[in-house]
Amino acid sequence: MPLVKKKLLIHPGFHKTGTTTLQRGLADKREVLAADLDMVILDEIRPASLLSRRYSVDPLPRTLAKFSEGFASILSTRDPLDDRPLFISSEALVGQIPGRHGFQTYAHAPVLMDQVVKATRGYFGPESAITVWFTKRACEPWQRSVYYQNVRTVRVTDEIDTYRRKLNNAPGLDKVVADVRAALPAWVDVQATLLEDANAIPLGLMGIALGLLGVHAEKLAPPPRQNAQVDGLLEALLQLNRSDLSEESLAEEKLKLLAQFRKGRGPRPCCV
Repeated sequence: MPLVKKKLLIHPGFHKTGTTTLQRGLADKREVLAADLDMVILDEIRPASLLSRRYSVDPLPRTLAKFSEGFASILSTRDPLDDRPLFISSEALVGQIPGRHGFQTYAHAPVLMDQVVKATRGYFGPESAITVWFTKRACEPWQRSVYYQNVRTVRVTDEIDTYRRKLNNAPGLDKVVADVRAALPAWVDVQATLLEDANAIPLGLMGIALGLLGVHAEKLAPPPRQNAQVDGLLEALLQLNRSDLSEESLAEEKLKLLAQFRKGRGPRPCCV
């Protein structure tokens, strides 16, 4: 069987660095790009993402083995002789988002990415060209976005300054990228892009991703921004989190509140 020199771009986040905008933007262009690009994103990769998050919180060998098996199973849905480049993206490939349930660090990212690279090369063969590409963000806006996300999804009651001090105890994103680079074989190309730099080009992160994949993008429009913070919503969510509602009732009230804001009953989106 002839070998195909497969080009693979693995994008493991980080969380809150424009990942959803990138993933949904490319998903919307899937048919347009189908002749030149294959993708494993969103629902397709979610089963493996759940296992990587589980491992990062409770790093048991059997959980890591299940993650590796789950990721390999997802790869097996692709034809190894397909010569189109493949884009794989999920911010959960590096584990749980920091600041949730007492979890503050991406310490297990090197181990998880080592399993991802091994499974990828094992399936597509030694001729495959693998790039691991991280997206980063300046510290203050990243921490603010992580804070908002966790207030929205779990019962965070701290003000942002208190919350930020907890995040400051963990290694920064640059250190995590360096640790992943050191843990992977030298033939893996590990790169990182700052979101603020990507925002200065027409297609943003999508343009950079397609460039790394060697896919032309002249006729594509920029993707709409996802997960923009909404003015007034953070304060309303904090008030709910600080209430005496049960966890079940809290979840229901948050869903109602988010639905109201989506329908325009709350203030308009702000720039954060």
